Amino acid sequence: MTWVCPNEADVGMYLQTVMLLLRAEGLHSCPQMAWSQVRETVAEVLSPPDGLILFCGMSIGYEDPAVTPVRAAPRWPKRSRSSTNSCLHSKDRDPVENSAYDGPLSCGILENAMTTHKVGYLIGSLAKGSINRKLAKALVRVAPPELEMSEISFKDLPLYSYDYDADYPPAGRAFKAAIAAVDAVLFVTPEYNRSIPGGLKNAIDWASRPYGTNSFTRKPSAVIGTSPGAIGTAVAQQNLRSVLSFCNSPQMNAPEAYIQFTPGLITDDGEVTNASTADFLRTFMQDFHVFIARVRSVLPKDA
Repeated sequence: MTWVCPNEADVGMYLQTVMLLLRAEGLHSCPQMAWSQVRETVAEVLSPPDGLILFCGMSIGYEDPAVTPVRAAPRWPKRSRSSTNSCLHSKDRDPVENSAYDGPLSCGILENAMTTHKVGYLIGSLAKGSINRKLAKALVRVAPPELEMSEISFKDLPLYSYDYDADYPPAGRAFKAAIAAVDAVLFVTPEYNRSIPGGLKNAIDWASRPYGTNSFTRKPSAVIGTSPGAIGTAVAQQNLRSVLSFCNSPQMNAPEAYIQFTPGLITDDGEVTNASTADFLRTFMQDFHVFIARVRSVLPKDA
């Protein structure tokens, strides 16, 4: 499969994909400069037998896996180390020679970045007026179009007991089926007594059982939450990450997202009224999209 830009109509799609790859490799703080550089070189291709496609001076994939990797001369702007407006973290960064680009990015990541992924989100609070439900609605609004968002409810689950393992009740089977149907899981949780709500922990217990049928194994996940307190669910998230680690769920560890909720920050229909918060949440979901693509390029859903 050769990645090319046959016409102008496809250029935007390829540019967006490359921007996702740049974000994944740590260059998310300089989108405008990266965009201009990609635009200049987006259609540059070596001879067909090589099968190597170049975007922004970076080799990103091969048609023939037997081809010996080739490093192209980077096309990246020269910036002064003393620049006060550097979006390259106050120093020149070469996207080819920098350690983050130690080798070509695989076509698998590129393909997954252009694929629609189903994301199921779990809201830790069962309260109808939960501020974390408002946050979840906001995340759905700002999610990239490649993420198909749907809530996975756990309100009908009884308290878990291994007595159920021999014959799971319908609510338990439906819950596990809902998780199996998605490509990734997003947890949006409040903090109760410096931990996660009991209902959410109960749901995770149901999903992880019976033994040998853990629904979270190899399932990409991310964690976010909001609270009126200044630490914004940080302790609860650390507890949840520990549980997900045991459940063998690949986790997006950065960016961390601890949202302090203030009155009017998010409307009932999920509109974020603070521009910087809206931008942060949008970036969070874009990064989650990239993370899912990277995980699925290594751990395909049906593998």
